[in-house]
Amino acid sequence: MRGLSFTHHAPRTIMNYRFITIAEPAYETMRHWRYRLFFAPHGLAPTVIDPAAERPFYHLVAVGEAETAVGYGQLQPQTDGSGIIRQMVVRPEWQKQGIGQQLVSKLVAKAVELGLNRVTLAARTDAVGFYERLGFVPTGGVFASLLTAVPHLPMQRRIACSIPHAFYQAMVDHVQAVYPQEGCGLLAGEENGRLIHHYPIHNQLQSQTAYDMEPIQQIQAMLHMEKHGWELLAIYHSHPSSPAYPSPTDVAQAYYPDTIQLIITLQNRVEPAVFGYTIVAGNIQNVALTLEQP
Repeated sequence: MRGLSFTHHAPRTIMNYRFITIAEPAYETMRHWRYRLFFAPHGLAPTVIDPAAERPFYHLVAVGEAETAVGYGQLQPQTDGSGIIRQMVVRPEWQKQGIGQQLVSKLVAKAVELGLNRVTLAARTDAVGFYERLGFVPTGGVFASLLTAVPHLPMQRRIACSIPHAFYQAMVDHVQAVYPQEGCGLLAGEENGRLIHHYPIHNQLQSQTAYDMEPIQQIQAMLHMEKHGWELLAIYHSHPSSPAYPSPTDVAQAYYPDTIQLIITLQNRVEPAVFGYTIVAGNIQNVALTLEQP
């Protein structure tokens, strides 16, 4: 089969991004491009994309000049609190303009709006770096698509966390007790994001600007999680006198990229504030936090 060739034009200004239904012309436009780029080169029929099967999902398009759809992605909410991002595509003449990044960002925002706690996707192996820059981490090995045999890598990004009041209070009490040093600890729970256990850990540096978890306590905590079948969902530490944003040291020492980093600022000790992030390959992404009422 002959390879496809495309004419590349000068960049244009994207007008907007919007969610559409399968009844709108933009859906059919991007269905054509999905087929042309993903499936036609492998000899598959256009019916491989079934609009009826895609009807329940959230369809996001990037719209350019003359109301022309130039990019697309879809979100499929799951019953386990996750969402799947699929079929990300940008028309060739519009690529490398940041459209794909905006599509992912807006699909993640929709997932947060829907109350989901993580998003997953299957990235082509040549796109893994792109998704890592957006906070996604591999969750398994490379596999071949059943339809096209193209190699993909499963990836995930945690996007939200609901913190029960008891856990929030326990973290705040711990870091207040060791003030003005940084306090630190771990939170464990289930894959669906439900927090179950809090592990305060001694900061063996006893520093006001850095932390290093006491290794025996940390190992004991990890073994306890493993025994109960829990996951490490969050690592927390305090910033006694600085904002709740990852420092260069925090970024350099983010050894668990699939784990939420909670930072509690004590700049105002009367009203501590906690913020959440993921840090993947040096890239910081916000995590939406909900503090549950007692």
